[in-house]
Amino acid sequence: MVLAAVVIISIGVILPDARSQRLLEYLRVLSWPIVVLVVALTFRARFEGLLRRLKSAEVPGGKFEFTEERLSQIERVAEGTLEAASDVRRAVDAMRPPQESSARDELVGKLRQLRDDAGSPSYPQIARRSGWEDGTVHDVLTGRALPRWAELQDFVMALDPDADLDRWREAWRRASDGAGSD
Repeated sequence: MVLAAVVIISIGVILPDARSQRLLEYLRVLSWPIVVLVVALTFRARFEGLLRRLKSAEVPGGKFEFTEERLSQIERVAEGTLEAASDVRRAVDAMRPPQESSARDELVGKLRQLRDDAGSPSYPQIARRSGWEDGTVHDVLTGRALPRWAELQDFVMALDPDADLDRWREAWRRASDGAGSD
């Protein structure tokens, strides 16, 4: 948020013309939905837990009843949002110029391929199968985090129970350079 404020101030100082004023207005209008989205995604699991306990809500406009069917609809929408984000990430990755591939990049690529081969289950589905958090699934599939071997084994087995774990362990060892713990 601080970075956004610095960018907005910089644009106003550097480009004090009508175009920059329009840009500043767009940024002001878009900043609050972005903050709400970031907060919602950050605390998604906690919100989900609260919503599961919530049976009804009364607001000035009326009363809302939350049934299991409605909660399932909300969950499907949330899964679709995460899948769309994953698709955007893949598109952005595809547009990047090719670079030298590291062992970690290769492992991430193999994990993404494993997910695709398993029918592209959503992050929440993978999390439920493997015992991980949704955010951890995202971090691993985008290369932001490298799990310990035991965690990676759970992930692989959740997507392919017949997987060759020796092959996966060797790929994990190359990616972690022996720094990870078994």
